Amino acid sequence: MAAIQRTFVDGAEPCLAEIRRPDGALALRMAARTIIGSCVHRAASGRFWPDDLTWGAWASESAEMALAYLRSAVR
Repeated sequence: MAAIQRTFVDGAEPCLAEIRRPDGALALRMAARTIIGSCVHRAASGRFWPDDLTWGAWASESAEMALAYLRSAVR
């Protein structure tokens, strides 16, 4: 899990300046952990609680949610 998180953070690091959260590095780690946890949950529970999405569609929706968080400013 740590390697997956590191890969996510390393891949997104060039865009760090675009993150509007007060601590961009923390926000990236939170987004990574949320996506990883969601992937694990979906894989484990999908046959009992199907969402009728392909993995591609699910990934696209998850990316949109993560980007909304990373682009949002704290008030």
